[in-house]
Amino acid sequence: MAVQHPFQTPQNERSFSSLVDQVVLETGKTQALRSVVQYANLSIRECQALVLSARDLIEDEITADENPFQWEPPLRFRSMRAVRYQTSGCYPKFKQPGRQLENLLEYYYRSGTTFIFKGVLAGEGLAIGYYMWSRALVYNGRLNVDTTAYPQAPSGGYAIRPAYFDTVEDEWRYLNVAQDDYVSTLGDEDEEETRRDNALHWTLEDWYDMIVEGAKAKVFKQYNDDRFGATFASYKYQQELFRRNIFEAESHENVD
Repeated sequence: MAVQHPFQTPQNERSFSSLVDQVVLETGKTQALRSVVQYANLSIRECQALVLSARDLIEDEITADENPFQWEPPLRFRSMRAVRYQTSGCYPKFKQPGRQLENLLEYYYRSGTTFIFKGVLAGEGLAIGYYMWSRALVYNGRLNVDTTAYPQAPSGGYAIRPAYFDTVEDEWRYLNVAQDDYVSTLGDEDEEETRRDNALHWTLEDWYDMIVEGAKAKVFKQYNDDRFGATFASYKYQQELFRRNIFEAESHENVD
């Protein structure tokens, strides 16, 4: 059966944009589309803040050019997990600036946004692991749906969704070059990875309903809707399940 409502995403499609559509439909607040996008991203960030997950962990290697060595972390940097000086094999500890550093040879600290590593050799590699916050995901319209009349839509309407996960076929689908259908592969792994990252955050893979409830609760609060209380309670309950599940599954990540 053809989809009738412009926000009625097919049930087999899973993406950030399909979540926004679902929240708009279930709240009945079509005029709140842009707010829903903001609230969904905020709910993702709120749930990320509950855990330090391996899904948010980045491993990298940087090279010191002098001692001490200063390093600017990337945007959306959250926290440092570990540092290893490759030549000495030392794992320097994080310290706050002060007199306690006087006799220490190898350590690191943070000043503003900058990390300062002490005790490195010029040219030495530093293996680092750090956690990142999620990027803000954007809303895209469905294929063959005119979005120019959507509330506060950009000029020309929203771009077509570049990818989504098909929960029935259990595979990713990508918008083809002609932009008239979805295919299972583009023949370009880098492009496919970029589209996946922009279409779905990892919290939406197994905890999709939690983010839905979080976004709905925020919409209901904005409009003083009586459904806020029950929806917010459901969101908090699912957050607690999420926190416990991730902590138990990845507790080894938090052991020094």
